[in-house]
Amino acid sequence: MKMKKTIILGITLSFCIATIGLSYAYFGSLATSNEQHYSTGDFSFTLTEDNGKLTLASSYPLTDQEGSSTNPYIFSLTNTGDAAANYDVLLKRDTQAIADCGCTKQLSDDNIRYKIDNQAPQLLSASTNQIIASESINAQEKKTFQLRLWLKEDSGNEVLGAHFHGKIQVVFHQ
Repeated sequence: MKMKKTIILGITLSFCIATIGLSYAYFGSLATSNEQHYSTGDFSFTLTEDNGKLTLASSYPLTDQEGSSTNPYIFSLTNTGDAAANYDVLLKRDTQAIADCGCTKQLSDDNIRYKIDNQAPQLLSASTNQIIASESINAQEKKTFQLRLWLKEDSGNEVLGAHFHGKIQVVFHQ
């Protein structure tokens, strides 16, 4: 009888440990990563973003000089493949972050200025198809970008309480 209780206790304990381990593995894999890998044919790329948020909330208008000196959102693109490629960097609205925030008032692209690396500041609305950079990258090369966002200097009261939540998307082409 004692042996039967020991076996049942051992099986129950093993089941509990397995359940905890599987739950940890499952929910741990759901955590968001700041690194994304893409592969197709001869092309293989990794996009690595910093852990910060690409967000404008409770912001106030800045001059281009002030906006150009704000803390950047840093991301890098690594070509881990064997061929060079052309690509576009897009600044898209992050619908998941907007839903998580519960934001009801979004900033217009006409009020958002950006600067990527040493390029001149531009209005987000002036970008074609949300493309903020178009470049090429050689095989085994890594490029790091610094993106700054701010409200344009002459923004009116319509920006009060409005948010922008963005994300970086990279599109490769020949």
